[in-house]
Amino acid sequence: MAKEQSKLEVVAALAPVCADKFRAQPDAAAKTVAISKVDAWNRTEDFPKEFVTLPGETYPSSALADACYALLMAPKSAALK
Repeated sequence: MAKEQSKLEVVAALAPVCADKFRAQPDAAAKTVAISKVDAWNRTEDFPKEFVTLPGETYPSSALADACYALLMAPKSAALK
């Protein structure tokens, strides 16, 4: 349980970093629209791997991709809180 809780805390800490990196990409607006059309079960594949891979892991984290996606899709006023 402790390992799972710490992983959730890492995801929560890294999600804003992922969203910032995603927004800093060239054509970020177009990429945001494109990712919004992807099914949730396939979303991890559409993020750059380095944005959604947890430290020490070799594969993308679907939890981090989902958290990053939620921040990207949040209304701007909610994202500023």
